Amino acid sequence: MRRSTAEATDGHRSLPSAVVGVSRRRAVILLVGILVGFSVVAAWNFGNAGFSGFSSTAARSMSVSWRAFWFGAFDPAASITLDKLSGFLVPQALSARLFGFHAWSLALPQVVEGLVTVVVVFVIGTRWRGGALACSRRSPSPSLL
Repeated sequence: MRRSTAEATDGHRSLPSAVVGVSRRRAVILLVGILVGFSVVAAWNFGNAGFSGFSSTAARSMSVSWRAFWFGAFDPAASITLDKLSGFLVPQALSARLFGFHAWSLALPQVVEGLVTVVVVFVIGTRWRGGALACSRRSPSPSLL
């Protein structure tokens, strides 16, 4: 069984970022910095996010009625369903149900989804390209994929 040099020295698999010379701690600090920067940019004009007429109405009805939520209905009585898969509105409907129906409650799930995307791209890019520094330039955007 073949071992890499990192496994041979300490017996554990190391992060790919250690190969390039960036320690695990520095990679985590770099990732946290990227996440803070992304959060500031993504939530900059959070209160004035605006509504999409069709999507916000469907999210509101899905947040009011559990029946409309499960069937992906456009109205609370669940008599008119959406012409698309309703899964794209599930995070917005749950956020509106939890925090009330506001522009920021509809935009909040998209900011959280963006943060998750940045973390996933950072981890995949660090493992694929080998190096947190090289990946940090591309993780705020999906250009790595």
